[in-house]
Amino acid sequence: MRVTDRGTTLVVEDTPGCLWMFGTWFVVAGLIVLLMPFIASNRNEMPLWGKLLALLMGAISAAVGVVAIRRSPTTRAEFDAAADCVRVRIRAPFGRVRVEEASLADIGVVQVLPSRDGDGAEQYSVWLLLRDGRDIPLHAQASYHKGSAERAAHRIREYLGHVPV
Repeated sequence: MRVTDRGTTLVVEDTPGCLWMFGTWFVVAGLIVLLMPFIASNRNEMPLWGKLLALLMGAISAAVGVVAIRRSPTTRAEFDAAADCVRVRIRAPFGRVRVEEASLADIGVVQVLPSRDGDGAEQYSVWLLLRDGRDIPLHAQASYHKGSAERAAHRIREYLGHVPV
């Protein structure tokens, strides 16, 4: 998560590049496996069930990679004091852009929320909790480093003039 102060605007960006690379690895490996029944030097010796199995494994690997990439959106939050608004853009690769907007006065709490991953390890994400009940995440993917999430939340709170919660 990168926080940049641009005068009257504070920009908070999060891009899950490592997750995109991980997903890309699965897509590339899946495509290579998909091609093997057609380009392997021993393709004529391979039984039909072996070719079908390779095609299935390649398709599954590529699909897992695409899903991993799509489930890892970028987020960009712009806190603009001059316009008195916050605009959060959440963009999934190969997908549409979702935009959330609110007045800076509508921000109730800037919170670092803990959660657990599939293995039970703690992870942290920064959320805007608005007075109208909406919750807006500022993280594309939760972080395992509490300190970085706390620092980002602190900079946002300072910008907004809020006391740390």
